[in-house]
Amino acid sequence: MSKIDDMRWHFGGRFPADLPTENAATLIGFFLRWAAAHNLLASELMSRPSYDALLEDRLSGAKFLITECDGRLAYEDLVPEGLDFAKAYYSTDQYYDDCADVFGDDHETLYHVADTLGNLARISDRLDSRFAKWRSSRNLS
Repeated sequence: MSKIDDMRWHFGGRFPADLPTENAATLIGFFLRWAAAHNLLASELMSRPSYDALLEDRLSGAKFLITECDGRLAYEDLVPEGLDFAKAYYSTDQYYDDCADVFGDDHETLYHVADTLGNLARISDRLDSRFAKWRSSRNLS
């Protein structure tokens, strides 16, 4: 199972000792929630009992990642288009660069970004833009 990201990869090193480990899932969860809204998640995740709660924002992407995905976002969690986008954008660290651009001035570290709908909306705007640009570049080739 190849992984796109795993919250455990973030422990130690730069991860602040004073934060709960769940904070390592926040940004991954934002991407997962955004992917769900764009029908980019595989049917396996869509069949999970808490999927409706995720879509209805009664459960955050980070909590879904922790409870339903064992803290990791894997290749098989996405449909082919979602995986292609994740490989081109997320796996090249551009996602984290965009997170730093969107949230960096407001937080001590990216791990301090709160898991809120407001922050999800902030990064979703950037994700929408990146996804549209990626899609149009694929259609031109």
